[in-house]
Amino acid sequence: MREIDKEKSSSGKERRDGIMLFLSRKRKTHYSELTQIFNVSNPTIKKDLDILEETYRIPLIRQTGTDGYIAVLDGWYLNTVYLSPNEEHLLNTVSAVIRNNDIYNALSDTSRTNLGEQILNLKKKFSKPVVNE
Repeated sequence: MREIDKEKSSSGKERRDGIMLFLSRKRKTHYSELTQIFNVSNPTIKKDLDILEETYRIPLIRQTGTDGYIAVLDGWYLNTVYLSPNEEHLLNTVSAVIRNNDIYNALSDTSRTNLGEQILNLKKKFSKPVVNE
């Protein structure tokens, strides 16, 4: 994924795409943070959020006032498929069973390494990102 450009975007669409990416990663932010990141005014951010809700159908929660914030509803992510908690648990269980199985032990070191890397890549690809707040 491309990094969020901290300079003023050349178009509103690019800025809104950046806001979507930012909200997908962080999940909750303050209006002031978005105005600083995208170098635009508060009314511009509010207009962009209106467009994201109406046109892109992004489920936003908005709290106005001095402690105002914007958040996305749980379950919304930017066009990415993630494992559910049950699917992630299943993948971890299957991984553990394979590692403790005679078949796994019968594999060559290279095959075991490749299998382990493939499972790890699946976890990385489909696990929800962890966002530090």
